[in-house]
Parts: sequence; C-alpha cells; structure tokens
Amino acid sequence: MISPKEYIIYGVYIDEQKQKILNNGQCSDNQSINSSGDGADEKKESWDPEIPNTVTTILMDKDFNMILKPGFIPNSVKYIKFGDAYDRCLEPGSIPEGVEKIVFGSNFNQFLKPGILPSTLKILDMGQTLVNGYSAPIIAGGIPSTVEELYFSNSFNQPLKPGVIPNKVITLKFGRNFNQPLPENSIPSSVKTLYLGSSYDYPLEFGTIPRSVRELVLSDSFNQELSPGDIPLTVEFLSFGDHFNQPLLPGCIPESVVFLRFGKNFNRPLTHGSIPLTCDTLILSEQYNHPIKIEFIPFVKNLEPISIRKLIVGATYNNNSLSNSNNSILNSSNGSIPNNNSNTNSSPSTKDRLSFPILDYYRIKLKKL
Repeated sequence: MISPKEYIIYGVYIDEQKQKILNNGQCSDNQSINSSGDGADEKKESWDPEIPNTVTTILMDKDFNMILKPGFIPNSVKYIKFGDAYDRCLEPGSIPEGVEKIVFGSNFNQFLKPGILPSTLKILDMGQTLVNGYSAPIIAGGIPSTVEELYFSNSFNQPLKPGVIPNKVITLKFGRNFNQPLPENSIPSSVKTLYLGSSYDYPLEFGTIPRSVRELVLSDSFNQELSPGDIPLTVEFLSFGDHFNQPLLPGCIPESVVFLRFGKNFNRPLTHGSIPLTCDTLILSEQYNHPIKIEFIPFVKNLEPISIRKLIVGATYNNNSLSNSNNSILNSSNGSIPNNNSNTNSSPSTKDRLSFPILDYYRIKLKKL
C-alpha cells in the first residue's frame, strides 16, 4: 500500500495513439489520453494528474515517458526516481526547487544544461546500478553546486575538466566503463570517498587524487606503476583491483593507510617499507605465494585469507598467532583481535601509530625533467 507521502506514476502504452496514465494503480477518466475522443491531439502532451502537495517521493514506472511541464511536480517533493523508459528533455522548473535526490533510469541521456537540475539537489544518481544509463557529456554548471553525492552510470565515459564536478561533492563513484585521464583538480578537494569503477587504467600522477580523499577504491583494470606521493597521505582505506601487479617501492602506500586490500593477480614480494606502519588490516589473494617477513608488517592485526598466514616467516611466528617483539597479535582460528585491556603487550592503537613521524611526500616529490 502506498503511503500518503509516496506517489507512483504509471505509464501503460496501448499503441502509438493511445496512452493511459494510472494514478496510484487506478485509472481515472480525466487522466486518460484517448485518440478516439474529441480534442485528443490537444491533450496528448498536456495533462494534470493533480499530485497532492503533501507528496515527498515520486516513483515513475518503467514505461512512463511523458514531458514534465513546470508545475507538474509539487514543491513538496524531495526524492524523484525516474523509470527506465524516461528520456525526455528537461527544462528549468521541470524538477522543482526542494528536490534533494534524483535517480535517473537506464534510458535517460538528455544533455544537462545549467539550471535544469534544482539548486537544492544533494544526491545525483545517473544509473550506477544499471546496465546503461547517462553517457552524455557534462559541462560546468550542469551538476548543481549543492550536490554532495555523485554516482555516474556504467555507460559514462566522458572527459572531465576541472570545475565540472562541484566542489561540495563528498562521495564520487564512477561506473564500469569510465576510463578517461583525470587532470589535476578535475576531482575537487571536497571528495572523501572515491571509486574509480572497473575500467580506469591511467597513471595516478601527482595531484590526480586530492588530499581530501580518505577512501580510495581503484578499478579492476588499474595496473600502473606507483611513485611516492601518487596516493595522498590522507588515504586510510585503499583497495586495489584484480589486475594490479606492480612492485611496491617504499612510500608508495602512504603512512596513513589502515586498511589495505590487493586483488587476485597481485603477487609481488613485500619488502621493507612496502606496507606502512599504520596498516592493521592486510588482505592478499589466495594465489599470493611470497614469504612475508614479520618485521615488514609489524602492526598488522588482520591478515586475510587465513591460508596466507603460513607464508609468514619470523622467529616467533606459528600458524595460530601473528606476533613479534611489538606483540601484534592475530588469532587465526576466528580472526578476532584480543582485547587491548586484557593484554598489556598488545600493539599500539591506530591513533598511536599515526603519531609516528610521517614523511610528507607532497613537499618532497620532484617531477622528472
């Protein structure tokens, strides 16, 4: 049963000349479009379903594809989800001020001019979970400056110039097909969570990833060499895709990363400095087969999968625990971490590890001439 604050617009197409608009599952005479009736041509694109001004959510079904005239959607609406069939040109006022979240369907691909989307918008989803979705170019101003969460569709693969993505975006996720170089400042310094889809495979040059990013998920296709400073010193959660298999020079993974995950193809030896002292969770693949010296991962508490633990080499290592002189401990039977209050020799907290002197690669990185 539909709540009073939720309104579903159904569009059932009978043929090219006949169309019925169903209001909340009930067909009303004054909302039907029938080519056999008088004045049908005049009513074809003009109709008034009288959506109550208490409605806050509008859901369009998969067949709805009529022009949205300004005033059709009441100002009370906060959330609009378009159906898969919808692909009409929007004009200023089609979506009223007050709307905070928009989800487009798989067919919507109309160019978004500045002023089309409301200035109250906070979440814009262009079809991140769909096979297709929005793939047209985006210009500066096309996405309102108020947007905080931006999700591109799997079809989107357009160049992004600085200023296209608003500087209030906090969460930015690209879709499966995105594979364009990212010039410096094309990702604004407000972004904290960045997902680079499945196809991105360009070098992460100095400045590509802004220093605001805390969570960085690289694409499955990414397999580029890294230099110190390419990944900023703010990243705490770092996940590589399945194709990454590059050597890790000391400092490539910054001394801020707490969670580090590699994909199934990574099989490079870990050397001193490859894994930062801040890392307490390290995930490798089942195929990884290089010995891991205990002194290279002194503060890792969670090492996955369990089969990897047999590769640890060190005087005090056995299959049931991961420990050294600094007493980082891992219970391999269930992956649990002993309570620090009950173990006075447990490893320092993340906060303590982050207090170690850290080399700021942004200040010392030199560009090759």
